[in-house]
Amino acid sequence: MSAPAWYREAVALHGERAAAGTETPEACAAAMAALLAGHPEFLAAIGGRAVDNWVRKHAPVDLFHSALFPLIPAYMTVGIDVKVRTADMTAADLEKAKRMVMTRTGNTMRSARRDRKAFVIFYNAVHDLVKSGMTVGEATARLAAQEPKAA
Repeated sequence: MSAPAWYREAVALHGERAAAGTETPEACAAAMAALLAGHPEFLAAIGGRAVDNWVRKHAPVDLFHSALFPLIPAYMTVGIDVKVRTADMTAADLEKAKRMVMTRTGNTMRSARRDRKAFVIFYNAVHDLVKSGMTVGEATARLAAQEPKAA
């Protein structure tokens, strides 16, 4: 579930105010609570997701399932916002679950490789400066002030 635009805009607005020091975190929280009170459908979606997460973590599985496949949950996603009890899955459900898992994990692996590559570049650039006593902010400022290297 992706947050609706009105929610993202309110978070950005109050986040900017809190970061600038013009609104206290408590005032931001109160404003967000008042906004959310007017959107019960959004709260219902959040509550539904929390229940789904609880079920995924705590629903009992049969003895054979848990002994043979301890990492496979009692409920599996077979479509966007569609979960099926694993023990009741049909061949079609199993194929849908496979597509969902392969897509999710493939996306995660690509994202993780990208994040790792970016972090290694960052780390290699600032490590020696930070180790010499600078903060990361000071190190990035010094790197930004340096002339670009010839390619």
